[in-house]
Amino acid sequence: MSEERKERLGWVSYPKEAKTRFTNALLPEFYSTYWVTCQDQKIFKREFLVERNRQFGIREKTDKCLKTVNFVQSMNSAGGGRFLSDTFRIKSESDGNTIKLNREKLGEAQKVVSEMTTKLEEHNNTLFKSGTSQLRQGRGTMYSFNTEYLAKLKELDGTIASTDTRLQAALAKVERIHPTKRRATARKSRMEKQQRRKKTKRQERRKEKAIQEILQAIAPNGSSPVQAEEVSEEAVKNLSYKRIPSLHYLLETDLLTAAAKKKTRSNLTKSCRDNLERMWRKSARQADMEGMLCHTRYTISYHTNHHRQHIVISKFSIYNFLLPCHHRM
Repeated sequence: MSEERKERLGWVSYPKEAKTRFTNALLPEFYSTYWVTCQDQKIFKREFLVERNRQFGIREKTDKCLKTVNFVQSMNSAGGGRFLSDTFRIKSESDGNTIKLNREKLGEAQKVVSEMTTKLEEHNNTLFKSGTSQLRQGRGTMYSFNTEYLAKLKELDGTIASTDTRLQAALAKVERIHPTKRRATARKSRMEKQQRRKKTKRQERRKEKAIQEILQAIAPNGSSPVQAEEVSEEAVKNLSYKRIPSLHYLLETDLLTAAAKKKTRSNLTKSCRDNLERMWRKSARQADMEGMLCHTRYTISYHTNHHRQHIVISKFSIYNFLLPCHHRM
């Protein structure tokens, strides 16, 4: 196979990534078996890249599962290696959670191994002539790869199963002394807190992106901050109703001078200007509400029939505290 033909069939001259290095390693072997079946260069390259992606994906997933198993078997403080010994020493009740987390990792790896095994077996069935055990022409490389990785996955599945069995026995030993169970409510609360934090970060990223897009639309060559003469009147007039929230974010920043903000507002269409004003009013109401809650404690004094009482309530609970109308604060 000439150098020119190799490049046309998918060879990479200076491979840097793992996938391109794998491409170059696979091409000669695939060419020796498949070229006799398909001598059209475009079709051959397409078939080769499909097979390259299949084999590389299985290799990567297998390696990832193997790394997971090695980590679980390691003596890392978060791993489960020390629990695999029949004479391991229980350090604390948190050992139970460590074992459970490692068993979860093994369960996920075993699921991936099972899925890959099924796919390889199904693919193997397509390599033979219908109703026979004779291999179709040009499928030697595919069959060799499938056979090799079916054996690897079978061995890996056995390792996962034996490791999980030993961890299960270790967990039973720990729970006899420390009957710990991960509290579902605590875990749910932690997950909700994480989701709120992630949601806030996503909102901030979307807001920053919207500001940059609207700024590029109305002042593509603007300085920092944007001056009034750099704002395009035509672009502002052509802003759609849906882009007003982005404009509202922009006008709250210092990316435009006061004169540039005034020019932008004055060139908006009536519907856009009305929408912008509604957003400002809504923001003002929210700011007022936050201002009411800026103090962490409130003292409410009121008269009952015989006594004058003082109640100290915390932030936000003021909304849930309702005074009867005849009580004076």
